[in-house]
Amino acid sequence: MSTLVELVRAKDYTACLAVREEGAAAVPALLGFANDRDPEVRELALHCLDEIGGPEAERAFCVGLLDRDAQVRSAAMKGAGHHCTTASVEALNHAYEQSPEPVVRENVMLILGALPGMEAAKLRGRWEREKLPLAHDGGRAAMARLGDPKAQEEFSARLLASAGTERVRLFEYAGFIRQPFLLKTLLPILDDGSDGIRIGADGVTECPYALKFRDMAVNLAAAISGQRFSFEIRPNINYTDSQVSEVRQYLAGLR
Repeated sequence: MSTLVELVRAKDYTACLAVREEGAAAVPALLGFANDRDPEVRELALHCLDEIGGPEAERAFCVGLLDRDAQVRSAAMKGAGHHCTTASVEALNHAYEQSPEPVVRENVMLILGALPGMEAAKLRGRWEREKLPLAHDGGRAAMARLGDPKAQEEFSARLLASAGTERVRLFEYAGFIRQPFLLKTLLPILDDGSDGIRIGADGVTECPYALKFRDMAVNLAAAISGQRFSFEIRPNINYTDSQVSEVRQYLAGLR
């Protein structure tokens, strides 16, 4: 334990490796560091708690969502997304209401939308009242995941109308939503051969320079549907025209 404490005090990120060996025994010390005056120490403490999880870590993440330091808030959002359960609903709601930060409010909506047993009706009023665009977008994604017809219709329309970096951002939401209504929405995107996400580097032949939007659509369609195609689905490949055509035929045949 002394080694871990020394690493956190020294702001040494190998603490995140050391904490895996300590496990739950490290939680009390890390909770103390999560309240340290130094924001770098608070941030590292939350990253370490993210390696452990548990009820006390959940509470620390929810408190961290309102930290005055942006990097600490970022670590809290990451940890909350990984570990928060229904036991944290009240604390998450408090963070949402108290935070002026669009990205915090967005993330809280996404976290709530992913909790088991959450119902769209419990988030609808908040989503409809939200004035901050990013937070409203997060709420729409959460509601779409929870089956709200209006949110699903709006999301599909926005995804189809998007391009470039906006389409990349909406694909991130789509990967979170992962509901069958998206399958028909992905059909026209199979015609989009423009670059979406850069995944390679110049001169590196083992990996394509970028995933095209049609590749991203193939991957998401396979993930949502569970359909087995005649070719392997991989996260780092540019699919051939014939492979994309096979997916197009499958999606076109859905009712």
